[in-house]
Amino acid sequence: MIITKTKDIDEITGSLAGKKTVYLFGCGSCAEQCKTGGAVEIEEMTGLLVERGFEVVGSSMPAETCYRQLVLKDYRNMEGLKEADAVLVLACGAGVRTVADVADEEQVVLPALDSIFLATVERYGRFFEGCALCGECVLADTGGICPHTECPKGLLNGPCGGVA
Repeated sequence: MIITKTKDIDEITGSLAGKKTVYLFGCGSCAEQCKTGGAVEIEEMTGLLVERGFEVVGSSMPAETCYRQLVLKDYRNMEGLKEADAVLVLACGAGVRTVADVADEEQVVLPALDSIFLATVERYGRFFEGCALCGECVLADTGGICPHTECPKGLLNGPCGGVA
């Protein structure tokens, strides 16, 4: 699961400068479980944006915002989406990229969240960093423990802290 956190509202509204109408995209998967991009958070973001003078013209929450076919379906069927000055995505970077790929070139697609790490899920709402996405997996050599995420220094040469 990709863990996300909500950007500061001032950063979000700063990125929306010059825009009047906003459409919100949430995510029914990772961001919903992180409580950063589900239905509740879409409603909260709507309130924050309206308080700051923006008009929220609609919202949708695909089961997975990183799944292109689901985003395409929303782009074809959601009223207000194509007329929005900007689309604000409450999902990970992959979700933002997917929405941007599907959006019209004139339409600005912006992130409302920061992706933090790839996690192991212990239970709903409790996550542990499990993978640094380094592209050079050594779990076969380390008994399933990622030295990049488990060692504060990310060293691969001996016990945490390294060996001379």
